[in-house]
Amino acid sequence: MNSKRLLKNVLVVFLALICFSSCEHRLKSNPAIKNGTLENGMTYYVLRNAEPENRIMLRLVVRAGSNMEEEDQRGVAHLVEHMAFNGSEHFEENALVSYFESIGMNFGPEVNAYTSFDETVYMLEVPADDPEMLKTGMLVLRDWACAISFDQVQLDKERGVVTEEWRLGRGLNGRITDTMVPLLLKDSRYAERLPIGSMDVVQNVSRERVVDFYKTWYRPELMSVVLVGDADEKVLEKAIKDAMSDIPASEKRIERPEYSIPSHSQKSIEILRDKEQPYPLVEILEPLVLDKCLTESDFRYQMIIDFAQDILNQRLSDITATASSPWLDAACFTDSFAQNVSFKALAFVPKQDMFDASLKLLLDEYDRLCVHGITSEELELEKQSVLSSIKQTYENRFHVSSASHASQIVDQILTGEPDLSYEDFSRLTTKSAKSIRLEEVNNAVKELLSDRGTLLLALAPEDSTDVPSKEVLYETWRNYQSPVALEAKEESKLDGQIYERPKTKTSVKTKTRLSDLGATEYVLENNVRIIFKKTKFVDNSFVFYAGSQGGLSLVDDADIPSAKVASEYVASSGANGISSTDFGKILSGYNVSLSFDIDDYDEYFYGWAASSDAEKLLQSLSAYFVKPDFTDDGWERVYSAYKTSADTRGADPSDAFADELISLVYGDSVRHLPVNASFLAQMNRS
Repeated sequence: MNSKRLLKNVLVVFLALICFSSCEHRLKSNPAIKNGTLENGMTYYVLRNAEPENRIMLRLVVRAGSNMEEEDQRGVAHLVEHMAFNGSEHFEENALVSYFESIGMNFGPEVNAYTSFDETVYMLEVPADDPEMLKTGMLVLRDWACAISFDQVQLDKERGVVTEEWRLGRGLNGRITDTMVPLLLKDSRYAERLPIGSMDVVQNVSRERVVDFYKTWYRPELMSVVLVGDADEKVLEKAIKDAMSDIPASEKRIERPEYSIPSHSQKSIEILRDKEQPYPLVEILEPLVLDKCLTESDFRYQMIIDFAQDILNQRLSDITATASSPWLDAACFTDSFAQNVSFKALAFVPKQDMFDASLKLLLDEYDRLCVHGITSEELELEKQSVLSSIKQTYENRFHVSSASHASQIVDQILTGEPDLSYEDFSRLTTKSAKSIRLEEVNNAVKELLSDRGTLLLALAPEDSTDVPSKEVLYETWRNYQSPVALEAKEESKLDGQIYERPKTKTSVKTKTRLSDLGATEYVLENNVRIIFKKTKFVDNSFVFYAGSQGGLSLVDDADIPSAKVASEYVASSGANGISSTDFGKILSGYNVSLSFDIDDYDEYFYGWAASSDAEKLLQSLSAYFVKPDFTDDGWERVYSAYKTSADTRGADPSDAFADELISLVYGDSVRHLPVNASFLAQMNRS
């Protein structure tokens, strides 16, 4: 054979193998989702889903938001969204509100749409058993896509609505946003294009410029329609084609610009003091480069990062549960600001006069994790937790709501990441979790925050004396080192036993069929009544309530504050000699949830479990019912949290309003006392 031809054939085979390998491991969207593209360029997605019955979710996704505004249009994307509810080609002003409220929907721009930096999304819900209602819903989406009226009178009214929305956001959160945005989004389009916009523009922009934005960006190739609900896919697909096919294609198609956040290696610090900020809060942040999750390798890598973050959070939680903890809470997390903007963060809320100690301990724990990595026990507990959770998720895949499915499809449209079927998601999660190795998680730990992050933001009350200067903060953040970080975390083993089974079994005294409830009542020898009802709401799991009447109504006035915190005290202490954090670890491989409380007129346990995990739930219930613990650590944790609330009561104007209202209605009744200094003084551990 000719040598050149041989080499050519080998090269073709080699390239084909590369292509096959790449394609073989790419993530695939849920095959049950039917999608297509109309001749005008608009894409659509339909999925049949019967939860809830007789409902269809409609979504119009416009891949244009505030980032597409010109300088003299800042706020127009949001204004267009509001105008969609104020008249269109087929619906006069208020006609939409009247119609959808008549079929049982809450309706208006506050609940049926949102505008972000890169997208605007409209949402409707209609009954599935009336073709005319689906037709009407699709006509609304069609008008929003191409035929909003922009009546001048309505536009002028809506300027005031948007301005009031902006005004309501001018409290503490608005001032925090004003401080954070220039820092977090520095040198990016995002910093200049907050969706709420400029009120000067909103108040004065001409109708012509509003319509210009609409005509420029509301075009078929930038829009998608999503229908999910209790109807045949062919019916849903036909409804889309009938309503949307007559929208003219763009004469010249445009590409939507993509924006990102530039990376900044220089560290910066900002301290915001505000009279309404109730307590100090610190976040150490770093922009996250968002790589799309498109392959099985991407999926597995994201799970490794999640493992590292979860394990660090468990360590921080263990510290929080101790009396010696300098903070009320601490956490590691990822926060999404927009589709292409996310941040990695470490955060803490220090106890009073414990700011410096909290920051140093947080750095100690992160450095310790970077130096020594996680333990094999921690990895095994995380695997058990993930595998248990995904098993329950998969078993209940047929009970996922249509609204959830619609949201997942919208995310696919906006991010380009496939919306996996529950079968594929379960398979990949199980496969990845089982194969993740200790060294892989240890390598990922260092990526949670590189070099301790790039931005430190401290929020504090106006009169706080605990927050150091920027110079002192920077020195600690940048250069603090402690021998503590060089000490590896010790392995600890839990036997998994929560509560021993009773040596003797009780018997059933009576069994009664409750026909009206479709349930059966069992009365045991100890007079405990059990009412059992079988349902099809959720597969392979059950919920339970165990309680009695009385509650706080049986408690003397002097003991009310103590009674109100009693359940939190027990939850923070644990039971049967097992700490609250160890309870979480023991149950990490089980689908079990248990809570308890004392209300005004009853005291109760409430929870749920997978059917296969009923034993663990009942063990937990028995432990907390028969042998609750009341530990020093538990009381310190509860008392510190309530003291912070009491010390800062009134910082938020809404607190002052609520306190005045309570006083007018209930006088000085201790049963309705807010968490203030008087409430704290009456909390009695014993």
